[in-house]
Amino acid sequence: MSASAFNLVPPTYADGMLFVLLSGGQVQCFNASTLESMWVYTDPQGGRCESSVRYDDGYIYVGFFASTTVGGFACISVTDEDPSSQTEEKVPIWRNSSLGSYYWDGAWSNENYVFVITNGGTLCCIDKKTGDAVQTVATGQTSRSNISYYNGRIYWANQSGYLYSYNLTADGRLDMENLIEPLYFGGASTSTPAIYNNRVYIGISNGGNFGVEGYGILVGDINPETGAMSAAYVVPTDGYPQTSGLIVNGYEEEDGYVYVYF
Repeated sequence: MSASAFNLVPPTYADGMLFVLLSGGQVQCFNASTLESMWVYTDPQGGRCESSVRYDDGYIYVGFFASTTVGGFACISVTDEDPSSQTEEKVPIWRNSSLGSYYWDGAWSNENYVFVITNGGTLCCIDKKTGDAVQTVATGQTSRSNISYYNGRIYWANQSGYLYSYNLTADGRLDMENLIEPLYFGGASTSTPAIYNNRVYIGISNGGNFGVEGYGILVGDINPETGAMSAAYVVPTDGYPQTSGLIVNGYEEEDGYVYVYF
């Protein structure tokens, strides 16, 4: 099989399996206990696979990058149909190539839909069964963020200095009637928003709008009732934290603090 691409997106673990992203538009599945290969999916457009894998109830959802505008988003069953072959070639349940390309743009899913941002900044709500886009929202702003979910809303940051959030309807679609104003922080972010207790954390570059020159970690407040977002403060850093924060709340009862690692 191919080697890992330069971006080295971490493998995804789910249900006793590891899903590893490779160059050449490939995803390889391994048995997590034995590390034996189970199957390989190769996207027909080739290119690169640099977006994290979303696992949900026996299926994975992942995007591919062939160029800035050309790529695909696929749903693949994780079932090992041919245990005798370690390089079984998987065929997707569906594949949508009409929306754009995906570069560090990981998905989130609920019972009926999967949500993902294209490289060009279009938010897509896709039917999990058919692969058809039922809603799209174009921002025209390059995205390098996975989608996060918190308290009935989805979140993502982009490279034009905006943190976005959308309410979801009862059936899981985008609520286009009760919109939330994006939070403008200036500069850029490739962080997937880390959220806990109505606070959101992202790494940013050039956060000068909040009095911090250069790089930092933005801490934002979320109004639990309306979803309105505001900047609380920025923690200056020596470099651009392009990764995503890891929230640890295990010491909260002991010292009252939540710790976020970048």
